Amino acid sequence: MASGLFSFQKSMASGSTRAKVTAEFHSKKKVTTEFGDTVTVTPTARHQATIVWLHDLNESGYDSSELVKSFSLYNVKWICPSSPLISNVGFGGAPARACKISLLQNFKEEHAISIHRGFKVNEFSSRMPDPYEMEGLKNSAAHVAGLLKNEPENVMKGVAGYGIGGALALHIATCYALGSFPIQIRAVVGINCWLPNRFKLGDQIESIPDATSRAGELSVLVTHGNNDKMVPYETGRSSAEKLSKAGFKQIKLKTIHLYKPCDHAIVFQIMTEVSLWLTRKFELEGEPDTTV
Repeated sequence: MASGLFSFQKSMASGSTRAKVTAEFHSKKKVTTEFGDTVTVTPTARHQATIVWLHDLNESGYDSSELVKSFSLYNVKWICPSSPLISNVGFGGAPARACKISLLQNFKEEHAISIHRGFKVNEFSSRMPDPYEMEGLKNSAAHVAGLLKNEPENVMKGVAGYGIGGALALHIATCYALGSFPIQIRAVVGINCWLPNRFKLGDQIESIPDATSRAGELSVLVTHGNNDKMVPYETGRSSAEKLSKAGFKQIKLKTIHLYKPCDHAIVFQIMTEVSLWLTRKFELEGEPDTTV
């Protein structure tokens, strides 16, 4: 079981929180990461669920807080953290907000090409080093657990993300199955993303007692645009397939059919699919507004 120490301090931004996370995991090596502001969007109706929303490259919790309001899920509390500011992740090496995961640390330079709004993935090699023990993933997962640990017991919990944030969300799904994520979560959503630790997942789950049952009880939605030019559709599809084969029985892959490149965007079809799926999985009161 993973352990972590979480200390929170108020930032200068009104209504936001900044956290410094010190996590100690399998390697017994302590790593401290300072995250940016966390923004909370409170429910406007009875509080039934809390979802942590994880943003993509070079975005922040403030961007996320505006996006999640568009889901029109009035019974959901949204927690929108900002990733640490790190360098050498695109934009010619300029600092950007992102969790340090496999795409950023393990790809050769030619595989992470700077473009206008982020990076482009040319290939996901089967020889790519397995990132399960990577410090950035561990710290980020520990940070998410810290954000959820004080939520009421009677409130259902979930994690959702987009792009790099979606990759972290799928990683947290595997951590939950493996028993290394200390919060009970009901649902995970990954949008236009990939599974970071997909190459050893099956062996890991088979080797840990109760991991198969935990994987089978967790609902997972993976949505991916068929014309995504930054994270190829096949990457999302194969990630969902890996999760299914590893024992995630309640996984759904939703292909978003687009007839022109969308530059990795969260389009209306994705918003609708995610809203309806979360409403069902969390048994939320009412129906989301899915009109344009």
